[in-house]
Amino acid sequence: MEKKMENQEIKGFHYSIRNLSSFEIIGFTKIVNSGGEMYDEIIQKKEKWELLKKMNIKNKNVYGLASMDKECPEGKYRYTMGIEKDGNYVEDKNFVDQLFSMNIKESDWIIFSLDFEKDFGKLWENDPYKLIG
Repeated sequence: MEKKMENQEIKGFHYSIRNLSSFEIIGFTKIVNSGGEMYDEIIQKKEKWELLKKMNIKNKNVYGLASMDKECPEGKYRYTMGIEKDGNYVEDKNFVDQLFSMNIKESDWIIFSLDFEKDFGKLWENDPYKLIG
């Protein structure tokens, strides 16, 4: 069950803190030095961004996940941009071999609400990890 907290703001970025039940994410992934590396590949080129938004017919939230796993060399991490893979997930046969899936355990989330075209670069310039401490 999702517990919503009050919306908060830091340096002009609106965010909320929520506890989410376990769920599965599916999307595009890459081992990176910085999540910003995915900006050109996913958002600027638009094809994968538009595909992500179509992959779940009901929930249009796109998650940006930084994680570490055994495939990550020292100093790098896996960055995945994806959507929730639930009963509303629609598979695209043209991209299925490019998608990465991971199960997310119940956890607390800090969720930034952004206009991606306007604010994505600004958020990373301010380092969201430092913003939330």
